[in-house]
Amino acid sequence: MIWTLSDGVDGTLGIATNWISNVVSFSLFAIAFFIWFIYSETVQGSRLLTARYKVALVTLPTVLVVVLAFTSCWTHALFYIDAQGVYHRCFAYMIQPIVSYCYVIHTSLHAFVQSRRVESLQKKAIYRTLAFFAIPALVGGTFQVVFSVPGLCVGIMISMLLLYIVCQEQLISTDPLTGLNNRNRFETYMLSLFSNADHTGDVYLLMMDADGFKQINDRYGHVEGDRAQRCLLVVW
Repeated sequence: MIWTLSDGVDGTLGIATNWISNVVSFSLFAIAFFIWFIYSETVQGSRLLTARYKVALVTLPTVLVVVLAFTSCWTHALFYIDAQGVYHRCFAYMIQPIVSYCYVIHTSLHAFVQSRRVESLQKKAIYRTLAFFAIPALVGGTFQVVFSVPGLCVGIMISMLLLYIVCQEQLISTDPLTGLNNRNRFETYMLSLFSNADHTGDVYLLMMDADGFKQINDRYGHVEGDRAQRCLLVVW
């Protein structure tokens, strides 16, 4: 917003403010998308982040954009401010949105593919949210790139709000000890299953019970009892 207000303001202070605000804007634009890329790939358990050299490689484009932004005062690579304080795009301007969009598009497509592969409804919801994140951010970023309207922040806020809602829904529908779906999620799933008019197959309900937890709690303590429950999940 500052770079919009300072654009076209002449004088030393106005020009300096325009330079600084654009350097910060270009840098944060790329860094924000890079952070989202790392977060999304971490949630998905991506192999891309398993080795240091891979992390270094995916970091290089962001470093390039930041370096170009800070050196544009002398190189005029991404932008420059003329003597009247007016902002102008330069020959390497498109590097910044291309780098940022590549991060988001890559991780969104990865999340979409993951949502098609997993069977867990909980993971499907998370992956679909990660895949959808790109849409508001890309739309807002496109408006900012094409029309110089600060729409990226609005798009990211919409995406983050959606992610927050999904995360809260996961918290109230998941047992914190075992990570399994709780009764709330079970009832939601059963209602959606039986309300599906196309469902014609049989439905089976399997109930399992584990005995002896009281003895474990009494003899070894509740911490070991909790650990025993988590171990049973691995066996089941």
